Amino acid sequence: MNRTLPPATCTAASPAVYSIFTGRKPYLDEYLAEQGKLTFIDTIEKVDLINIAKRERPATFEPQNPDLVKQVVGQLLELVAGG
Repeated sequence: MNRTLPPATCTAASPAVYSIFTGRKPYLDEYLAEQGKLTFIDTIEKVDLINIAKRERPATFEPQNPDLVKQVVGQLLELVAGG
């Protein structure tokens, strides 16, 4: 997992998400771990839990919400406008 993205973001798009982050864990990360959607690799023994496998990907990308970009931009514009 790329630590530039928060695990909460990654869990939406990935079947398995791992974190090697060793600092204080955010509440959402703890919640995702409790739900089985995020695994903390915080000991050498847990490295064996990482499942490395090639995923099947569709030939074309089908967005689940094609209006998502418009919705996010709309929210950002409202925030900038003071709304």
